[in-house]
Amino acid sequence: PTGRWQLVFELGANKVRHEIQVEDFMPERMALELSGSAQPLTPEQQLLVEVSGRFLYGAAAVGSQVQGQLFVRPLREALESWPGYVFGSVTEELQPQSHDFTTQITDSEGKAQLALASQWQDAKSPLELVSRVSLLESGGRPIMRRQLQAVWPAPELVGIRAHFANQHTEQNSTAVFSLIKANAKGELLAANSLQVRLIRERHDYYWSYSESGGWTT
Repeated sequence: PTGRWQLVFELGANKVRHEIQVEDFMPERMALELSGSAQPLTPEQQLLVEVSGRFLYGAAAVGSQVQGQLFVRPLREALESWPGYVFGSVTEELQPQSHDFTTQITDSEGKAQLALASQWQDAKSPLELVSRVSLLESGGRPIMRRQLQAVWPAPELVGIRAHFANQHTEQNSTAVFSLIKANAKGELLAANSLQVRLIRERHDYYWSYSESGGWTT
């Protein structure tokens, strides 16, 4: 049956309650279109999301509320045209980020703009900004769409691809890698004097101590 329902979870001496609303299914009555920059942003640039809403019978969604939330995540495979190539620093740790856009009201053409100043200006690796935007009908029922925006720390990036699976090679085998330098269009560029450093990490070792030599591995 439709109406407000409540789930109650009993966890020992504690109770957790969660309410849900069950409604009859209603098809969407509005259309929502989102657009952003066709090119990757620099880490210092603000994010702009252009919003356009209309009713499916043709009229613009005038005076409607637009709400949104932004999620920031790493964009390791930054170019779809070069699958398997990883860009940016694998040692750079990005803390999960989420931000709320300021609520906007659509104008006489059913348009609005969501803006957010950069909170990721120190990024040294490609990022993907995921904007989740809702357009509210007069009764408060939302329709939701998603907009993706890339952020590049430089106009050109170097990507690396490992020719072995699961980041592991067989013992006594040869580890093979491919390198490319490309721009945001996926065009390959010449690269001279790239410095390559291979680091071997020993994960299994034992410490021993002696009075004459101190601690050794």
